[in-house]
Amino acid sequence: GLRALKLGLQAAVLARNPDSRDPAALQTLQRQIQALPGAFERAQAWLAAYRQLSLAQPAFYEQNAAFANEAQAALRNAPAPHKTMLQEQLRIARAEALQSHIAWLARQGRWNEAQRQFEQMRYAAAGTDASAPVQISLLAQHALAARTLGLLREEEELMNRLPVPLSRAMESGQWPAALDALRPWARGGNWPAAPRMQAALRTVREQIDRLPAASKAQALARLALLDYEAGERKQGMETERQFRQALPQAGGAAAEEQVRFLVDSGLVFAERARHAGALAEAEAWLRSVGLVVLR
Repeated sequence: GLRALKLGLQAAVLARNPDSRDPAALQTLQRQIQALPGAFERAQAWLAAYRQLSLAQPAFYEQNAAFANEAQAALRNAPAPHKTMLQEQLRIARAEALQSHIAWLARQGRWNEAQRQFEQMRYAAAGTDASAPVQISLLAQHALAARTLGLLREEEELMNRLPVPLSRAMESGQWPAALDALRPWARGGNWPAAPRMQAALRTVREQIDRLPAASKAQALARLALLDYEAGERKQGMETERQFRQALPQAGGAAAEEQVRFLVDSGLVFAERARHAGALAEAEAWLRSVGLVVLR
């Protein structure tokens, strides 16, 4: 919901400095999430905050995990139709957080710790009980971590396995979740070096016109975000143009899909600016996203 989205944005603002945090502000955020009336909405908000904190502040890996644990606890009382979806999103978020932490440890020169955490990721990626989007995420995070540690052959093997669950996701109608799961992988700079994945994504683009209107808008939005995550601004703008053309046919889902895209794309640009050291630009993007959510 919108309130969960807003609280996730608050977490992104609080995490704008990667090396320090305000405990009092975080406690206020935690109280606001806890005050949400429904278990499902609370789980959404805990998850949104966890994702933003883990992406922006991997140095605080163990402290960030408290938000994931709260999301898990809220899910116990969430309505059954939504529980499985959020459980999968939480599993994906935990994998993203672990990969970000491994990359941070490597940047600090703490290679032994990074290797130990990588073994955990290997174990998680070996699971075969997951849906296609979760398998995509686990493989992508594993490949990113392997690249960080210089295990290039392992990275290549993992990337070569990614098109299989992507095809499964396409066949079962799980396009949005599958494409979302690829975003951290695109963010990691592997986009140009993965011809098999590029071929698979070309197939996705070719099949989009066959989708129902609402699904077409969702898929185009996710593809545009993938392009922007990868720094492919020109391709992203073209895909975004197609997304906006598809919106009028998306019916009741159009307004929510447009807000979600504006927020997600703004957060992508904020993170890319922060990564480049352009903190004022990142702050401006976060403010613009805040205006979208609050209007």
